[in-house]
Amino acid sequence: MWLLAILFLGMAVVSYIEIGITQRYLEGLVIIPIVLLFFTWVRYSTYIEIFNDRQLVNKGYRSFGQDELDIYSIKYIGRAKTFIFKSMGSLMVFFIIDDQGKLRQTALRERAYPTKTLVALLKHLKKINPTMILDEQYESLLDGTFSDNHDWPFSRTPALYSLPEVEAIVKKKIKAE
Repeated sequence: MWLLAILFLGMAVVSYIEIGITQRYLEGLVIIPIVLLFFTWVRYSTYIEIFNDRQLVNKGYRSFGQDELDIYSIKYIGRAKTFIFKSMGSLMVFFIIDDQGKLRQTALRERAYPTKTLVALLKHLKKINPTMILDEQYESLLDGTFSDNHDWPFSRTPALYSLPEVEAIVKKKIKAE
């Protein structure tokens, strides 16, 4: 986020040096703070909360709104690639069966949380609903066999599969049940 702010400000300075104060320059000076406020709001309005060991509230995956789901309806927690750059981290994708029996999903961005928080969340969810299946990387993280290569913390280590690949894995596992 701060890199983006520096980039915007750098562009504003270069624009001012080259062409002076114009209408576009003034528009940019209004837009830049709005964009920075939006990114700050998104960063600090992201959270996950568990109520009564039953409901999970996930705020921040989507820009507006929140997802609420029954922890006992979680069938699989998968790990999916977010983007082509390693530093973008991965998504923790919750696959649930909704009231109509359809497979639904919501996710959280791992990069928004420290690894200790992700581990505590997974342990707590697994304690509440031991029947849920975890992705192999999450299993290895919980049992201590995940090899952190010290260049990248877990939350920035890329997932093994893309989201469509994870969806295919989940559909196979759920059919097998």
